[in-house]
Amino acid sequence: MYSVMVVEDEYYVRASILNRIEWESLGLLMPRQAENGQQALELLRREPVHILITDIRMPLMDGLTLTLEAQKLYPDICCIILTGYGEFEYARSALRMQVVNYLLKPVDIEELTQTLQDCIARLEVHGTATLPDSIHDDERIEQIKHYIDEHLDGDLRLEMVAKEFFLSRSYLSTLFKERTGTTFSSYVECQRMKRAQTLLRWRDSKVADVAAKVGYSDQAHFSRVFKRCVGVNPKSYQKRH
Repeated sequence: MYSVMVVEDEYYVRASILNRIEWESLGLLMPRQAENGQQALELLRREPVHILITDIRMPLMDGLTLTLEAQKLYPDICCIILTGYGEFEYARSALRMQVVNYLLKPVDIEELTQTLQDCIARLEVHGTATLPDSIHDDERIEQIKHYIDEHLDGDLRLEMVAKEFFLSRSYLSTLFKERTGTTFSSYVECQRMKRAQTLLRWRDSKVADVAAKVGYSDQAHFSRVFKRCVGVNPKSYQKRH
């Protein structure tokens, strides 16, 4: 199967694309996603994709710059540009020979589906290798783990993270256990306690502040979890370090 990345700073536009395309029936893996060009480029440097779908106007790095950088990294990548009406001619003239298609927003799903089929045909002509599902699953878990590590102070309930990655709660739970050997909730708790230990080493850190920074509004509950995981309560740990 071929891999895809969707780069769009508007959540509902991104969600519409991800939810309305029948990816598997096209022979495509469920896309990775990014909110801006800079984030997308960082992901691409770690793991390539076969098809890039990107908006033009985004914070930090626009879609045209991202497309050019992606093509430098992976000359055979298929790029699809999403543009607003006023940007259409500019986008087409800027990258006329290097992009598979330019689609006006709001995106016509049938047109996008046809464009994806064109990309697949082009990749097959070039003999581009597909990725096995197992590799994609590993990539997806790494994205989820990175998301958890970046949002330890937020809502990391299984259903909320599953929604963020357009997965069902049960599928994420099963996949996470299969790929990591631990449960989703155990991983979150472990990462929070690791971060808490780091923060508690600062002499002036207050336990309540540390608890909030790792997602616990109840200091007493945080202290109980910390003692169970680390072996001592937060104040004792802080004194020792």
